[in-house]
Amino acid sequence: MYLIEMDKKTEFILLAKKLGRIILIKITAILKISIFLGIVFWVGLFLFLNTPLLQAEGPAFNLSEKGFFGLIQEGDEFSGFKVKGKPAYYSPENLFSYINGAAELYLSHGFRSLLSVEWTRLGEQDEVIVLEIYDMGNRKNASTIYEIEKAGKKYLLPEGTESTITNNCLQFYKNSFYVRVISFFPSEGCPSILKEIAHTIEKRIGKKRIN
Repeated sequence: MYLIEMDKKTEFILLAKKLGRIILIKITAILKISIFLGIVFWVGLFLFLNTPLLQAEGPAFNLSEKGFFGLIQEGDEFSGFKVKGKPAYYSPENLFSYINGAAELYLSHGFRSLLSVEWTRLGEQDEVIVLEIYDMGNRKNASTIYEIEKAGKKYLLPEGTESTITNNCLQFYKNSFYVRVISFFPSEGCPSILKEIAHTIEKRIGKKRIN
């Protein structure tokens, strides 16, 4: 009888040790997973907080989530000017990095986002044209910015939109968008290139939903 009781005690002890090892293994596995997930979380948070707000758009001009879908298209070329690099997107949080002196004016009039695209034409010297499309949220805000910043002679775009033009800048607004086309090179033919770009953007804006 005594031996039977000892065998049962021994069996119970062995079983308890086995269960203890299993529990320890599971706890260790859970701790490893928790540590791994913790590392992933903090690394992800660090990368998120340290990623610059200004991000160039991805390939194929995928701008649909920014509200600019269709306004700029891959392969756009105007009088030999081709897109340089990728379009840049600015939000209210980082607009100051693009137009520090005037950012407050735009922000106080409902600014939502900005798309900036650069075209270049290689010749004797690099010739650069920059297109800026500001989404001001609604037509009234876009009109207000246009009235404040317009300069030069009035010029009527093909679809009836009023614009103003100088030797190096054309400005207009349509729907919720305020648009500027700016050249950074001296040329008698520059205004015609600005008009060509503005004509295209005016037409594409006209196909979008009116705000």
